[in-house]
Formats: sequence, structure tokens, C-alpha cells
Amino acid sequence: MDRFAQLAVAASQQAVEQAGLEINSSNQDSIGVVIGSGIGGLTTLFEQTKVLLDRGPNRVNPFLVPMMITDMAAAQVSIVLGLK
Repeated sequence: MDRFAQLAVAASQQAVEQAGLEINSSNQDSIGVVIGSGIGGLTTLFEQTKVLLDRGPNRVNPFLVPMMITDMAAAQVSIVLGLK
């Protein structure tokens, strides 16, 4: 998980806790996650670009795209909070 998604998860957990929200089986299907971002995991992109240039394409992490797409922040928040 890229740093931008980690921060989104941490912020979302804090928001739910501070708001006093309870997520359970009766409401987890009714709660959605919306996170706006201009670009996803730049840290991963920069690291893997260096790997590509230094070690070649066969050494690039196969999870590069899933780790850097902007949708991943909302997806990880949904997974961690148990939202459907």
C-alpha cells in the first residue's frame, strides 16, 4: 500500500472514531467512501521508475499499478473499515 493510501486509511479511521460512528453489519452496506486525489502513489511510481532504470523491466514490482492508482485509497479505506 502506497503512503497516500496509508494516510487516507489513518485519516478515515480517525474521522470515524472522532465522529462516534459505529460501523456494523446493519449499516456497512449503506456507507460509501469518496476520496478525491489528483494522482495516486507517487512514492511507488518514483521508486519503481528507479528500479526500471537501474535493474530493468523484469524487476519492476508487479503491483505497481494497483499501488499507485487513485482509487486505491478509497478501496483500502473500505477494506479496513469493513464497508461493503
